[in-house]
Order: sequence, then C-alpha cells, then structure tokens
Amino acid sequence: MEQNGDNHTRNSEEDQEDSGGPRKAALRIARLALHLGASPPEKWREHSFDVFVPRFLICGGGSLVRLPEMLARLELSRPMIVCDPYFSVPVAKEVNLAVLTSLLNGKFAYSVFSGVAPDPTTGSVAACAHAIRGMRGCDCVVAFGGGSTIDTAKAANLLLAGKGKPLRDFKVPAVADKAAFPLICIPTTAGSGADSSKYTVVMDTETNEQMLIGGLGALAVAAIVDFRLTLSVPSDVVAATGMDALAHAIEAFVSRQANPCSDTFALSAMRRVAKNVEIACGAKTCRDHATFLRAREQMSLGATEAGVAFSNSSVCLAHALAGPLGGLFRVPHGMAVCMVTPVATLYTLREGDGKQRYAECARAMDLLGLGGVSRTVLEEALLVVQLFRRLNKALQIPSPKQFGIPQEEYNTALGKMAYHAELSGSAANNPRVPTREEMVALYRKIYSKI
Repeated sequence: MEQNGDNHTRNSEEDQEDSGGPRKAALRIARLALHLGASPPEKWREHSFDVFVPRFLICGGGSLVRLPEMLARLELSRPMIVCDPYFSVPVAKEVNLAVLTSLLNGKFAYSVFSGVAPDPTTGSVAACAHAIRGMRGCDCVVAFGGGSTIDTAKAANLLLAGKGKPLRDFKVPAVADKAAFPLICIPTTAGSGADSSKYTVVMDTETNEQMLIGGLGALAVAAIVDFRLTLSVPSDVVAATGMDALAHAIEAFVSRQANPCSDTFALSAMRRVAKNVEIACGAKTCRDHATFLRAREQMSLGATEAGVAFSNSSVCLAHALAGPLGGLFRVPHGMAVCMVTPVATLYTLREGDGKQRYAECARAMDLLGLGGVSRTVLEEALLVVQLFRRLNKALQIPSPKQFGIPQEEYNTALGKMAYHAELSGSAANNPRVPTREEMVALYRKIYSKI
C-alpha cells in the first residue's frame, strides 16, 4: 500500500495490484479463476498443455565447433556418430565427416555408423542399433546429417531401449519415452525439424507402412543448428525440405492439438520459410551472396522452429497423405508433402473452422498484399493454397504422375494408401477429418496435380 503526499491511502484495485504482496497475488488468482470459468483447481488441468524441447539448442553459423563443449558439459566422452555414406567418403566438399571428427580427435573416443538409408527402414534402423550396441563404452549418439540420418539414430536408440521389442510396437498411439543413450542432433539440411522434435518416421519393410513413432525417447538432449552445414545442399533438396518445413509450421498451427506455445513457434517458422525458400534454393535471384547466406540461415532457424511447433502440436492431413506415397512408391518425404499439400489444404477449407486458422497463416506470411483489398476469411485462407501451388511450380515439384508412378499401380494402391494414411493418426488432428473414402478421392485428385 502506498500513501500520497496528503497521507491519503490509494485504494483502487489497480493501485492495490501495483503495490505487490498478498493483495496482488489474490487479484491474479481471482482473475485466473474467472478466466477458467470459476472452476475449482482440479478442473484447471483441462486448460494445461505440455511443452517439450531439447535441453540445449545451439544455433548460428559456426556453432558446430561447440560440439566438444556440449559433450563435456553433458559429461559424455564416447559418442557413436551416425551419418549417411555421402558424408563418410573422404572427398573435397564443404561438409563431410572429417569436419566433425576433426573436432573430436585426441579428445574423444568415437565410432562411426555410415549405413543410413535415404529413407529409414526397419532394416537400416536395426543395422544402426547393432553398430551402437557393438561399440565398447558408447555413452551417447551424435546424429550428423539430414532428416533420414536423425530419424535413423532416434529409432535405433529407441530400439536399443526396448530390449527386444520390434520397432512397430513403438508406433503411435504408443508413447516411446525411453532412449538407451543421450542423443545430440546436428542437422545438415533445413526442413525435417527432426533435430527439435520428439518424433521419428520409419518404414516397416514388411507392410510398407510409414510408421510414426513419438515420445521423449525420440527427443534430442541437444541440437546444434549451424546453417553453414546446409550451404552445399543441392537446390532441389533445399526446395523439398523447405516446403516440408513450411507444411510443418502451417499444420502445427491449424491442428486440433495446437496451443499458445506451438502457435508462437509455428507463426515465426512460416514467416521465415515463406519469405526465404525461393532465395535459398536459387529459384529467385538475390542481390548478393550475403542475401543468399541470410536466406539459408533463416531456413535453418525456421525448420527448427517448425520442429518445435509440430512436436508440441501435431501434423495433420497433408502428412497423413504423404506418408503412403513414400512407403509404397518411395517418393522422398519432403517431395511427397509438397505433392499433397495444395489438395489437402483446399479440402480442409471447404467446411468447418479451418479457414479461420489458415487465414491467420496468410496474414502472418504477408500474403494479403498492399492496398487494403477487402477479402472474406475464406478468400484469405485460399491464399495459402495459392502460395503452395505457386511455390511448387517455382521449385519444380512434380506430381505423382510426373514423378513416374504408373497410373494403374497408383489406382490399385488407393485403398491401401488411404488405410495407411488413416492409421498414422495425423488426419484425426486436421480441422476437417476425412473418411477413408474421402482420402481415396483426395489421392485421385493429387495424382496429376501439384
């Protein structure tokens, strides 16, 4: 309580709150109770949500050199490095395994597994797990590569903790919270968000199902996001992975599982990616090399933010539809997401409440333009569909037909694709949830469209 110059007490509610102490705390509790509908404390749980991120997120150009510092800080000394064969070949290129191991030589005892497949399978994951198990004294796993590498390392780590359980026992809706070793992720592409998410995707080679596996066991202890590691990535890969990141952000925002924290990361991610993806992959000419470097940096940050967003919300219909294209026809994941997103988004907007959230995405990405043109909410939301179509064309993303999938084989697989899409669980998070028959119809539209 304060007194003015005339020794009169200020008793307004605002002044009491400013003064601090018990009165201030009581006012806050009262307002919270009103916000929660005056419900008793045991009911407040209904309004809570969890937020999971890596314990350490180190970002920025040159941050790779901090790997030894991170290992020491975590009291780790014998890492198994997981990478793909591309990085293990000792040729002259900007990013290879030697860049990483030069930081560890003489300080840490390490082994290398370089048998990562382009898209993780139960077989390649088992091979990785075998290598980790065979390393004497291994106390952590370092995943150095793109989304496939990080997903492989995550899944192998879960498999080792499962003590003989098959990997399919961990797929959603099961929760995989236990890992065998601490995991450090160092992404060399910008798109998957695997470095900052608690999910991994692995193809079951017996069923051709793209299994979604999630839980704290798939969450890295630390991630080092050095955009300079992405500078040698080819333009077509930058395009596909960048569009995957954009879809992560937008789907996390429109998902039924969205919350205020995931919204914050999703909105920031979609702004970064939408603004920079064309420059980052060379589809749009930039003024100078500095602009190009900044675009690649923004893509790396945006992909990591999008990973946090969907990890704490979810992906939706586009990712549900994309998975079977990879599982049955070996379409790279990022490209598959690009193929299906315009059709999936348009379906979502036609009914239900999704258009309001998509309209907010359009505003966040500055798609409304200048001039104060008056649009309905639906018209604003449709700008997101137009964005994906324009970017797919500019980045030369093929349709399933252009990718080379024979129409007869595609049509024969429609029912199986819809079944696997439904099985993933992601479609159930969509603002408008399709039936299996509707997903078959969507796949028909997707075949020759982008």
